[in-house]
Amino acid sequence: MCEHIQQVQSVQPNNERFNEEATLIQAPLKDEKEIRKDMIAQLRCLIKEQKEEMREDMQILKADRDFYWSKMDWISGVLDFYKGKDVESLKGIIKEILYLPYEKSVRVKRDGTIEVLEKMA
Repeated sequence: MCEHIQQVQSVQPNNERFNEEATLIQAPLKDEKEIRKDMIAQLRCLIKEQKEEMREDMQILKADRDFYWSKMDWISGVLDFYKGKDVESLKGIIKEILYLPYEKSVRVKRDGTIEVLEKMA
């Protein structure tokens, strides 16, 4: 967090409007150019923080996308190769894939059955 914003939030962290007003009250009188410069610096700092948060969120979303995409790919492989005639066993295989935790992966065999594997780190 930006140093200047941190100081202001420590005045009263639960009221953003109060914090903004406190900044104006506590700030020594400056000319208009300096005030604009400070405001721009604060905005840049906030944008940088938000950008970093968004980058972290994007990484999480990408990992989730890959996780669920791999499940769909495994199910597609099972459907392509499944040779059994029993619908219940097919449903069981699909459910096993759907409820597989993140730490596991699947290898689809030529007969459409699966082998559950530990993911490599």
